[in-house]
Amino acid sequence: MKIQKEWVNFQIIDLTNDETITITKDKLEQLLDDKFVAMQLNDNGRPVVIWTEKYVCSIKDVMMFGDDPILALRRNPEFV
Repeated sequence: MKIQKEWVNFQIIDLTNDETITITKDKLEQLLDDKFVAMQLNDNGRPVVIWTEKYVCSIKDVMMFGDDPILALRRNPEFV
């Protein structure tokens, strides 16, 4: 897997609404109210982990029934 500081747009499939959602850098930063730092890509070039200044995010390929496809964990929980 490769870690890079350049953003790569990616898509998440929403099975509940039968649609595809494109996640851009601006969309993620607005969602988390934070700044992008880096991302880890799998062998297919898809992000699996994204680091922001405050969070480490795990990314799902598919979402169902309104679940959150981006799991954001605080990098420094003792400072919450």
